[in-house]
Amino acid sequence: MTWTVIDLDVQLVADVSKVLGTGTKTETVNASLREVLETRRRALARTRLQDG
Repeated sequence: MTWTVIDLDVQLVADVSKVLGTGTKTETVNASLREVLETRRRALARTRLQDG
């Protein structure tokens, strides 16, 4: 793990935290990143299946 200083939209983080059920900003950001990655990977796999 590393420390990174970034500016976050506080309201957006709070809204996403409620949707994801996370308790801290770190948990929210990490869960969001995982979800985006998984979604993109699934979309890529679906595209490959359709093209294959």
